[in-house]
Amino acid sequence: MDVFDVRDRLIEDYREFTSSFVHPRDERIGAHVDRLTASGYQWPAPYLSLNPNFASGARSAGW
Repeated sequence: MDVFDVRDRLIEDYREFTSSFVHPRDERIGAHVDRLTASGYQWPAPYLSLNPNFASGARSAGW
């Protein structure tokens, strides 16, 4: 598993989720929101923390 791919997918899923309920009625505001989104701006900002200091354990038989 590539942790960077996981991070990118999580952020993209979050972007899709947060933008799914933003539908401004005013075209100018919609265009502004689209420009911000296209530039990478996201509100609320995604927060993802991966802690590399966890203890490894045995793999489950189902994995």
